[in-house]
Order: sequence, then C-alpha cells, then structure tokens
Amino acid sequence: MNHAVRADRLEFVLENMNFEWSIVQLRQVIDYWFEGKSIYDMSDLLKREIDELVILIVDMAKRRILLERPRGLRACGKIAITDKEMALKKSRVCHLFEESPVYIPFIESNLLWYERDLIQFRKLWSEGQSIVEIAEYFGRNIEEIMFPILDQCRKELIEPREGGLLGKEATADDLIRQSFPV
Repeated sequence: MNHAVRADRLEFVLENMNFEWSIVQLRQVIDYWFEGKSIYDMSDLLKREIDELVILIVDMAKRRILLERPRGLRACGKIAITDKEMALKKSRVCHLFEESPVYIPFIESNLLWYERDLIQFRKLWSEGQSIVEIAEYFGRNIEEIMFPILDQCRKELIEPREGGLLGKEATADDLIRQSFPV
C-alpha cells in the first residue's frame, strides 16, 4: 500500500538577492547616507538593487551606524556629523569583517518560510495587519518580516498599501512620515 504524504514546501525568500557587501561599499553607504542621498541615488551609484540597500540600511540602523533621517530613505539635507564621529562609524564596520571578507546583513535571520505561512502572510498583509502584528503572529522578529514583504512584492503576490508597514494602524502622521511606501 502506497501512502503519499504531501509535505509543505519550504521557500527561501529573496533567494535571488545579493546579500554580500564589501567594506568599501559599506563605507560608501555611510557617506551617501550622511550626505542625504536618496535610496534611489544610492542604488544607482552603488549599482545595487534598492531591496538590497533597504536590507543593509535597516541592519546598519539597528547597529546604530546610521542615524534616523528626517525624510527617511528619501533625499534630504546633509546630516551634521563631526569628522571624529564619521571616522568612528566607519571603523565600526571593520568589526563586521572579522570572520569573512564580505558582510552579509541579517545572516543570523531565518529566511526560510513554509508555503502555508507565506499564504497566511499574504492574507494578513491584505487585511492591513501591521508588521508588528504579523511578526507576533508568526513568532518572528520584526526584521524577519521585512524579507517576505520584499520577496512577495518582487513576485507581485502582494501590493503596496496605503498604510505601508503599519497597515491599518497607520495614523495620518505616520503616513506623512513614511519614507518608503511598501
């Protein structure tokens, strides 16, 4: 007797993305960030996809290498920073290369998702659930929810929404402050 078992397929989100960054590129990102360049300008200058840059910027902000900017990922005025502070920020990225010649942001994050979970993710997204609620639902870090958002947008399985990452919880002020509509 043959018993077929249907296993839920595992998917690696953002499997075609280049996560590797050199020290030179990281230092350029720091310069461009504090010069006030938009994410689109940085993408052109670095010859990297915007999604790759978004992941790196979130990682560097989490590590407190990049500061919050008034216009987020959009172009803004130059951010005042002393030469000493800039040198310190650039030296901090050296520590990211102690074990490897390239840096991979969020290497410790779980990029594997079951197909059924991606289906549920799309449902929660379309219902307007916030990134915080989605993270709680799946028992994952908020940063890990960023990956299926980018992946599913790239595959055109979810649409950008008015409330962006905050979904239906976004206030009028949040909508004004949002810098990258997802």
